[in-house]
Amino acid sequence: MQQPSTFTVGIADDHHVMRQGLTLLINSFGGFSVLFESGNGGQVMEQLQAGRVPDLMLLDQNMPEVDGYATARYMHQYYPSSRILIVSMYDTDSFLIRLLNAGARGFIKKDADPSELRLAMQTIMREGYYHSNNTAGRITTTYRSPLRDELLGKRTLTDQEIEFLKLITTESTYKAIAAIMCIPMRSLDTIRDNLFIRLGVKNRVGLAMYAIRSGIVHI
Repeated sequence: MQQPSTFTVGIADDHHVMRQGLTLLINSFGGFSVLFESGNGGQVMEQLQAGRVPDLMLLDQNMPEVDGYATARYMHQYYPSSRILIVSMYDTDSFLIRLLNAGARGFIKKDADPSELRLAMQTIMREGYYHSNNTAGRITTTYRSPLRDELLGKRTLTDQEIEFLKLITTESTYKAIAAIMCIPMRSLDTIRDNLFIRLGVKNRVGLAMYAIRSGIVHI
């Protein structure tokens, strides 16, 4: 099926000036057109129920009445065709994994450069997921080429690695995961670090995204 030349975008942010700025910016990108703006998740739900379902939804996590997490869960359940990009100043692993399990396809910081926002949007629509590791100056997009996926996919993973990837998408700490797997922390660190190298990701969120995208974990 031929991809549309322009993807529709919904914006949800409780700051009016931020919404206006994002609308002007996104409409200038080319290939994207803002369908609607909302000040909270409740307004997003009203737009969706009225039939205005965007290809991509930009969600601020911190919104009054209905926040980004609750909105993502609602959209994932009732409008799964709309892909979700979370815009937030928070980027801890537990925070992002919780949103990933709620249906988010990507994350970007609020102070990200416009070029990174455009890359994130393009990557989610093209590859399915995006995550920028800005912590400590690291940056990588969490998606792989089809050939790379085939070479490093779940068929080549050990049962122990698959179990680890399933647990990594939960909110359990590394210590708790080691206890569940009945292995010492040193062995868990080895499994994690080897997967970082093999799968080309740099943190826990990248591993979780790989587990979901490859079908090891279903949300």
